[in-house]
Amino acid sequence: MNKHFVEKVAEHEFKMGYITVQRAADYIGKTYQALRQAMTRGNLKYMKKCGIYFTTVDWLVEYEADKYNRFNTLVDGKRVFDLSEGRYNTDIAAKILDVPLWKLYEYIEEGTIKTTRVADYHVIDSKEIDKMRVILQEKKHGFKTRMLPFEEIA
Repeated sequence: MNKHFVEKVAEHEFKMGYITVQRAADYIGKTYQALRQAMTRGNLKYMKKCGIYFTTVDWLVEYEADKYNRFNTLVDGKRVFDLSEGRYNTDIAAKILDVPLWKLYEYIEEGTIKTTRVADYHVIDSKEIDKMRVILQEKKHGFKTRMLPFEEIA
């Protein structure tokens, strides 16, 4: 693309209240890649015109105020974490199970609790949390709540 054309588009959009994402990154002290990732996740509103990404100051303020709120992260138009649909993040799952976060990650790594990876996040289904509750109860009380197969009883 012609550099002069790109500058003209950027100048026109600036008059309309938009700033390039590169300029926005400099403005808030972030990298361009960090803002692109926020755009991909749906955390930062943007528009693309002639191959150039634009945002507004209002959208940046909104992003900064809400950037650590993972519950607004969208992938393919759906929320990554939705408590009403039984999709939890690791922080909430650790609180529900009453275990430290590092221990929950240990369970995830060893495969005791299964997760789905969505947009760099671990998404834990409510059924997995229920299974983990049973396992933790068994460990805490020292007995199994499941019946052994017949062959092992004899």
